[in-house]
Amino acid sequence: MKKPSIMSGLIALAIAGLAGQAMALDNTSATITVTPSVTIAIAIAGGLNATALGPVAVAASTNSPTAIAVQNTGTVAVKLQAKLSNPVGWTASSSAGPDTYVLKAKATADSVTANPADASQVLTTGDADLTGAGNLAPGASNAGTIVHAWFQLGMPTMVSSQAEKTITITFTGLPL
Repeated sequence: MKKPSIMSGLIALAIAGLAGQAMALDNTSATITVTPSVTIAIAIAGGLNATALGPVAVAASTNSPTAIAVQNTGTVAVKLQAKLSNPVGWTASSSAGPDTYVLKAKATADSVTANPADASQVLTTGDADLTGAGNLAPGASNAGTIVHAWFQLGMPTMVSSQAEKTITITFTGLPL
């Protein structure tokens, strides 16, 4: 008769041990944190960075004949804002008055068929949202897109000078 080998005895003990107790699994986890490195950048597209309104009567209003195209050249969607710098002797407001003008803006995805006469966003020296309600749909300021800014100018009711005025618009892109 053959003697059982040590190996078969160890196997038998191992099987008996496994049958007598359930094996428990032990888990642990780790986290990975990442912060995307993005570029927030906008630029005037198409080379047109000005629009000339020509002579406009006092107390009248006029619309920009062309839009100024602002492109999101960054890598993330932005909220497009605009503010103005008052020309010497004039002040921007929500209603016209002596040496006080109204400049409204409308941002669209279309460079041809927009009607600046229905512009509703009054521009002042503070930031105004051009991609919010009444302007563009959400997502219209995604990376690579172009926003067309149209303007409507309401002239002062009286002016103290006939000198030509230049209103500077500053566009800013803020991350959403």
